[in-house]
Amino acid sequence: MGNPPYKIEVWDYDAIGGDDYGGSYSITTSVGTKSWSGGGNNGSYIIDTLKNPALDVHWGIEKTFDFYKNQLNRNSYDNAGSIIKSYVHYDVKLSNAFWNGSVMSYGDGDGGLTSPLVSLDVVGHEFTHAVVEYTADLAYQGESGALNESFADIFGTAIEFYSAGSPNWTIGENVFLKPPFYMRSMSNPNIASFLLNMMQPDTYNGTFWASTTSPSDDGGVHTNSGVQNYWFYLLSQGGSGTNDISNVFSVTGIGINQATQIAYRNLAYYLTKNSNYSSSFNGSLQAAQDLYGVNSTQVAAVRSAWYAVGIGNSPSDQCIGTVNLSDVSGTLSDGSGTGNYQNNLNCSWLIKPKGADSIALTFSAFKTEAGYDTVFVYNGPTTASPLLMTWWGNTIPPVIKGNKGAMLVRFSSDVSNTDSGWKASYVSYGTTYCDGGNLLTTASGSFSDGSGANNYGNNSLCYWLIAPPCANSVTLSFSSFNTELNYDGILVYNGNNTNAPLILNTSGSSIPSNVTATSGEMLVVFVSDYIIKLPGFSANYTSTGSAYCSGTTTLNTSDYGTISDGSGNNNYCNNTDCRWLIQPPQASSVTLRFTSFNIEAASSDGKSIYDAVEVYDGVNTSAPLLGRYSGNTLPPSLTSTGGSMYIKFYSNVAVSDSGWSAVYTSVTNNACSGITTLTADSGTFSDGSGGLDYGNNADCKWLIQPAGASSISLNFTSFDTESNLDGVVVYDGADTNAAKLGVFTGNTIPPTVNSSSGSMLVWFLSDQALRRSGWNAKYNSTSVCGSISKPIPKAGFTINSASQCLPGNNFIFTDTTTLSVGTMTREWKFSYATNGSISPISKTFPSVNTYTAKLIVTTNNGCKDSITKTVTVNPQPSVPSINAYGPTTFCEGKQVTLSTNFTGVNYQWVKDNNNITLANSPTYMLI
Repeated sequence: MGNPPYKIEVWDYDAIGGDDYGGSYSITTSVGTKSWSGGGNNGSYIIDTLKNPALDVHWGIEKTFDFYKNQLNRNSYDNAGSIIKSYVHYDVKLSNAFWNGSVMSYGDGDGGLTSPLVSLDVVGHEFTHAVVEYTADLAYQGESGALNESFADIFGTAIEFYSAGSPNWTIGENVFLKPPFYMRSMSNPNIASFLLNMMQPDTYNGTFWASTTSPSDDGGVHTNSGVQNYWFYLLSQGGSGTNDISNVFSVTGIGINQATQIAYRNLAYYLTKNSNYSSSFNGSLQAAQDLYGVNSTQVAAVRSAWYAVGIGNSPSDQCIGTVNLSDVSGTLSDGSGTGNYQNNLNCSWLIKPKGADSIALTFSAFKTEAGYDTVFVYNGPTTASPLLMTWWGNTIPPVIKGNKGAMLVRFSSDVSNTDSGWKASYVSYGTTYCDGGNLLTTASGSFSDGSGANNYGNNSLCYWLIAPPCANSVTLSFSSFNTELNYDGILVYNGNNTNAPLILNTSGSSIPSNVTATSGEMLVVFVSDYIIKLPGFSANYTSTGSAYCSGTTTLNTSDYGTISDGSGNNNYCNNTDCRWLIQPPQASSVTLRFTSFNIEAASSDGKSIYDAVEVYDGVNTSAPLLGRYSGNTLPPSLTSTGGSMYIKFYSNVAVSDSGWSAVYTSVTNNACSGITTLTADSGTFSDGSGGLDYGNNADCKWLIQPAGASSISLNFTSFDTESNLDGVVVYDGADTNAAKLGVFTGNTIPPTVNSSSGSMLVWFLSDQALRRSGWNAKYNSTSVCGSISKPIPKAGFTINSASQCLPGNNFIFTDTTTLSVGTMTREWKFSYATNGSISPISKTFPSVNTYTAKLIVTTNNGCKDSITKTVTVNPQPSVPSINAYGPTTFCEGKQVTLSTNFTGVNYQWVKDNNNITLANSPTYMLI
């Protein structure tokens, strides 16, 4: 931080209330502990020379923002100045950083493979995913997804060259702690990525190219991104060599700044959601022409760099060879852009859309040397197919229609005289019944070309990977088969890719014999050409071997248990999909704790998850997700909000590991809680569960303490608890400090328990699991007083008034004592004098004061009770003197003011024996 002042915004992110804005504050850059405050918020921060993920991210975002603003004139990721939010210390030991559509999050790494993922190129990479979303919004699948990843790497590296002291062409070099100490290399994509366990191609469709329809890595987005990464490196730095498809190339670099401008303009102006590598090729050429001119060295360098990675033509030729177009619609041109095409061209475009029965070609521009430079259109895939059009000059041809599933367009130019060339678009008509790949993971099943009662489509390329979890073999049998002999047919491989041994290659109308893949995986490929469609095929398969887990397992009979992927000491199966519904009886919540965890890790940016355990707060995957976990870091304990938890474990087609195991426990609602005091002479009580099992983690007490009891006798009438773990403890007193009278557990009814005093404490405890039906008990007590034979009287009396005034303070005390049986005597005691036992009694007191009255009642067998109340004697007010201001005789209609010298009491004025409530010094009118 060498260019102050700096400002930060403070946000609090939690589950309650979402993001809470805490204000914007200026910070200093001197080393030490500083404080900030404002708007009712305050805190502190530390500036030091040690690594600080939050500081690294903040600095990285500053440099990233400056790069986009100063180099590309872009204001924040959306070009609208939006606030950039970055969350650090995300999750626990997370080896990942990602943009989720609104914020960026950075994990701290696992400490073994990765440190905190906050290096400058990682920050720039994640920010660029946001930029991509607000520009081309490249779909995260196949080639468009690979371009998405590549642009994130390109601008992450460009930001590093813009800001860092020692920039380089690797990604994540300040994050990874094991050789080769980075994740990807833009200058040599073929170097292995230890984190993803795969290498990247440096050539389109070359070595290490991943299937774009594979379910793994969303069609190779982190793998195939290496092609455009290497293009950008060559465009910036230059280089020469021979690529995987034998293109000999030599690229003169234009520097990273100009390369960055071209890449950004391509992303911002020419690419769309489903753009592929061909689109990026064309868009970058157009961007280079926009910025530097049609015949510029920059345009030539862009073309040279693309040729080096296997896309486009040699820079000496604007078009060369044959370009294959398989989309149902698309565009094509001579490739000259806004310039003229070159001499001596011989280029072709083979249009073979999937499912096409016919193709229509429409030209939007056409200008070639008349009589010499010519476009030919053929109704088929080769120049031997029927010729539909031969055209040159400066008039636009009519729409050309072919009635086959393929069309070949060829352009040739002679040795002299060129022009601006031509552009065209095509659209195809027909039906595609199958396309791309399908993964079949059940132990047995069936599939077909998908055409049903119809004929299959032209130009089909469909495959089925049959890979049941932990299968030893897969056997394929056909129930119907009818394809064009020698042109359309089935290829079957003993493995999961086309490099595996080919075990069947068949076409025609004869049903093939059964075929078995001994590897446990089988790849079935169906291909058709551009003409002649037939009913197709249907097939069935079976497999041997069994998965370690499958389907949904319901766990609803125990309060606790263990679950795992089932593999034991082996690795779990690929293509697993197993689920567990945990619903312990009477559970109010379920807690899951992992005891081991080692499965295939997600991609470094978290966008591709291969194998994972998902935990849901409910009965299925529609419930709230409590967590999704991959890798080898032990997940945290998880607790549901209700009595159900749903767990899903799945794995993909490749890479398995030792798996995972977990234990679950549950909490139930208890029918008893706290402490209950029992004061009756006798009674019954129980754990409270009734006809159900008692709850786990119970902690309940009963204090038996009848009035006047001298001893208590306890008897259990039923008893069933978990042996040695749940049970009842009885104490000879009022608390757990008293001596234990017994500890009872299991299902044997305990003996009678007797206390030595008038108090007994019964304590019931249960652990977290294995509940039983519980217990019932009854008790009786003996006492000097308080038993049926010796009842205790209940003393009581009422007073006619709690206060009186002197003189004549007459208080009447009325006895209300009750006694169930027997006789009793009464004794009154007053704080002034004693007055016999007559009821009711009348009592006066001599002076102003507060007095007590106590009634003591005693039965004929000596049991007593008493009650005490108070009465108050107030002073008697004297008659005040009255003063009149004015004459003492008044005429009618005149007023007089009256006053009194008595204060401190309420009083009333009286006229003609009628009470009149007036103020202390009223004015009174004589009427």
